[in-house]
Amino acid sequence: MKKRAAYIFLAIYLLGATELNQLLKMPLLIEHFMEHKLDNGNLSLLSFMYMHYVGDDGDATDEQKDQNLPFKSAHFQMQNTVVFSVFKYELPKIFVNINRSVWPVMQSNSLSTIALGSLFRPPRA
Repeated sequence: MKKRAAYIFLAIYLLGATELNQLLKMPLLIEHFMEHKLDNGNLSLLSFMYMHYVGDDGDATDEQKDQNLPFKSAHFQMQNTVVFSVFKYELPKIFVNINRSVWPVMQSNSLSTIALGSLFRPPRA
Protein backbone atom coordinates (compact mmCIF):
# COMPACT_ATOMS: atom_id res chain seq x y z
CA MET A 1 0.00 0.00 0.00
CA LYS A 2 2.86 2.38 0.83
CA LYS A 3 4.48 1.66 -2.52
CA ARG A 4 1.27 2.48 -4.38
CA ALA A 5 0.88 5.75 -2.47
CA ALA A 6 4.49 6.64 -3.25
CA TYR A 7 3.86 6.04 -6.97
CA ILE A 8 0.73 8.20 -6.87
CA PHE A 9 2.54 11.06 -5.14
CA LEU A 10 5.47 10.76 -7.57
CA ALA A 11 3.10 10.91 -10.54
CA ILE A 12 1.31 13.96 -9.11
CA TYR A 13 4.64 15.70 -8.53
CA LEU A 14 6.05 14.89 -11.98
CA LEU A 15 2.89 15.95 -13.78
CA GLY A 16 2.73 19.22 -11.87
CA ALA A 17 6.38 20.22 -11.68
CA THR A 18 7.65 19.10 -15.09
CA GLU A 19 6.44 19.10 -18.69
CA LEU A 20 5.21 15.51 -18.40
CA ASN A 21 1.69 16.87 -18.24
CA GLN A 22 2.03 17.33 -22.00
CA LEU A 23 1.70 13.55 -22.31
CA LEU A 24 -1.90 13.92 -21.22
CA LYS A 25 -2.52 15.68 -24.56
CA MET A 26 -1.57 12.60 -26.61
CA PRO A 27 -5.23 11.75 -27.44
CA LEU A 28 -5.49 15.22 -29.05
CA LEU A 29 -2.47 14.40 -31.21
CA ILE A 30 -3.99 11.10 -32.34
CA GLU A 31 -7.37 12.70 -33.04
CA HIS A 32 -5.79 15.52 -35.05
CA PHE A 33 -3.69 13.01 -37.00
CA MET A 34 -6.82 11.02 -37.86
CA GLU A 35 -8.50 14.21 -39.14
CA HIS A 36 -5.57 14.91 -41.43
CA LYS A 37 -5.48 11.24 -42.45
CA LEU A 38 -9.11 11.50 -43.62
CA ASP A 39 -8.25 14.54 -45.74
CA ASN A 40 -5.06 13.04 -47.15
CA GLY A 41 -5.03 9.23 -47.23
CA ASN A 42 -1.31 8.81 -47.93
CA LEU A 43 -0.16 11.00 -45.00
CA SER A 44 2.31 9.22 -42.73
CA LEU A 45 2.81 9.90 -39.03
CA LEU A 46 6.32 11.18 -39.66
CA SER A 47 5.16 13.68 -42.29
CA PHE A 48 2.33 14.75 -39.95
CA MET A 49 4.84 15.40 -37.15
CA TYR A 50 7.15 17.30 -39.50
CA MET A 51 4.25 19.35 -40.83
CA HIS A 52 3.03 20.41 -37.37
CA TYR A 53 6.25 20.71 -35.37
CA VAL A 54 8.84 21.84 -37.97
CA GLY A 55 7.07 23.20 -41.02
CA ASP A 56 3.69 24.69 -41.84
CA ASP A 57 0.62 22.51 -42.28
CA GLY A 58 -0.92 24.96 -44.76
CA ASP A 59 -4.32 25.00 -43.06
CA ALA A 60 -4.99 28.17 -41.06
CA THR A 61 -8.48 27.07 -39.98
CA ASP A 62 -7.19 24.53 -37.44
CA GLU A 63 -4.60 26.80 -35.81
CA GLN A 64 -6.23 26.46 -32.38
CA LYS A 65 -6.07 22.66 -32.61
CA ASP A 66 -2.45 22.89 -33.72
CA GLN A 67 -1.54 24.94 -30.65
CA ASN A 68 -3.19 22.39 -28.34
CA LEU A 69 -0.94 19.57 -29.55
CA PRO A 70 1.49 18.16 -26.99
CA PHE A 71 4.87 19.92 -26.68
CA LYS A 72 3.72 22.62 -29.12
CA SER A 73 3.73 25.41 -26.55
CA ALA A 74 6.06 25.71 -23.59
CA HIS A 75 4.99 26.75 -20.14
CA PHE A 76 8.00 27.55 -18.02
CA GLN A 77 7.74 26.82 -14.36
CA MET A 78 10.18 27.38 -11.56
CA GLN A 79 9.94 25.55 -8.34
CA ASN A 80 12.18 26.02 -5.34
CA THR A 81 12.28 23.23 -2.84
CA VAL A 82 13.75 23.67 0.61
CA VAL A 83 14.54 20.61 2.65
CA PHE A 84 15.51 20.79 6.29
CA SER A 85 17.40 17.84 7.65
CA VAL A 86 17.12 16.84 11.29
CA PHE A 87 20.12 14.51 11.07
CA LYS A 88 23.58 15.70 12.00
CA TYR A 89 26.29 14.41 9.73
CA GLU A 90 29.86 14.46 10.94
CA LEU A 91 32.67 13.56 8.63
CA PRO A 92 35.48 11.50 10.11
CA LYS A 93 38.78 13.31 10.60
CA ILE A 94 41.54 11.84 8.51
CA PHE A 95 45.18 12.56 9.28
CA VAL A 96 47.82 11.79 6.68
CA ASN A 97 51.48 11.73 7.57
CA ILE A 98 53.60 12.89 4.66
CA ASN A 99 57.21 11.84 4.53
CA ARG A 100 58.87 14.54 2.44
CA SER A 101 61.88 12.47 1.52
CA VAL A 102 59.67 10.11 -0.48
CA TRP A 103 59.16 12.62 -3.29
CA PRO A 104 62.16 12.34 -5.66
CA VAL A 105 61.01 15.22 -7.85
CA MET A 106 61.64 17.71 -5.06
CA GLN A 107 65.23 16.63 -4.48
CA SER A 108 67.81 18.99 -5.87
CA ASN A 109 69.96 16.25 -7.42
CA SER A 110 67.15 15.29 -9.83
CA LEU A 111 67.23 18.71 -11.55
CA SER A 112 69.95 19.54 -14.00
CA THR A 113 71.68 22.87 -13.44
CA ILE A 114 72.44 23.15 -17.15
CA ALA A 115 68.73 23.10 -18.03
CA LEU A 116 67.88 25.59 -15.30
CA GLY A 117 70.71 27.89 -16.32
CA SER A 118 69.43 28.15 -19.86
CA LEU A 119 65.84 28.76 -18.80
CA PHE A 120 66.34 31.62 -16.39
CA ARG A 121 68.78 33.71 -18.35
CA PRO A 122 68.20 37.41 -18.99
CA PRO A 123 67.36 38.38 -22.56
CA ARG A 124 70.30 39.17 -24.83
CA ALA A 125 70.51 42.50 -26.57
